[in-house]
Amino acid sequence: MAGNCIDRSPKLRRTAEKVAKECGGLAVAIVTIGSALRDKTAEYEWNAALQQLKKSIPQNIPGLHPKVYKSIEFSYNYIQSDEARSCFLLCCLFPEDYDIPIEDLVRYGVGRRLFAEIGAVAEARERVHSIVRYLRRSNLLLDSSRGEEYIRMHDIVRDVAISIASRDEHGFMVVFDNEIEEWPHQDTYESYAAISLGLRELDKNPDGLVCRRLQLLRLSYGKYRSEKFPGDLFSGMKELKALSLKCIYFKSLPPSIRVLENLRMLNLAIVI
Repeated sequence: MAGNCIDRSPKLRRTAEKVAKECGGLAVAIVTIGSALRDKTAEYEWNAALQQLKKSIPQNIPGLHPKVYKSIEFSYNYIQSDEARSCFLLCCLFPEDYDIPIEDLVRYGVGRRLFAEIGAVAEARERVHSIVRYLRRSNLLLDSSRGEEYIRMHDIVRDVAISIASRDEHGFMVVFDNEIEEWPHQDTYESYAAISLGLRELDKNPDGLVCRRLQLLRLSYGKYRSEKFPGDLFSGMKELKALSLKCIYFKSLPPSIRVLENLRMLNLAIVI
């Protein structure tokens, strides 16, 4: 998985064995690390990787081995560009075991202006497909049975991606829970740049949310009991650039949608 370079250098092989030991012999960790270091031929690159793994402090995710966390986070840090890292984190906005439409990544990326020096959606689409191919080769994304226009993210990789994305510099909130029927309670939503909620039912949306930093909002409800959104739902989201709604049983969008002057992407999948 790490390429042929380690076979040609006894020193690299010894370092590679230490890296594998640092992965705890766990397959998913070794595969992702091996992909990140594929064809790295300089000894200092392998030594730097080994030291980074040793010094990494994993987050505590129930059921996830700390060495797996460190390995996937390492692979994320080795992603070739900020654009590719941003695209990777967008994939955690979807539910577990979900066939992610690559076109949704294009829309969200264009909406959030993630792609530098791109003026047309067609160019962004080519850029995203190129990034997705790279992430597949890195074993950070998986093929989908639905074809080339979809990808999947391994549950363990998704857990780590959500953990990374929830840090302050990224500001993601991702919640998919069939047991709760309201927005997750927070003292404030002002720190979030992206929110993705998937709930089985929703009794009501909260009034007067203040999300000054929010750029992307993705809402997916299996059943929405109210006939309309609160009129001021979007009043505190004036920086919103990408909005995706997948709901049923509401008759109209709230009047406050008019304040979204920065909105660049609106995706509605609505059943009345």
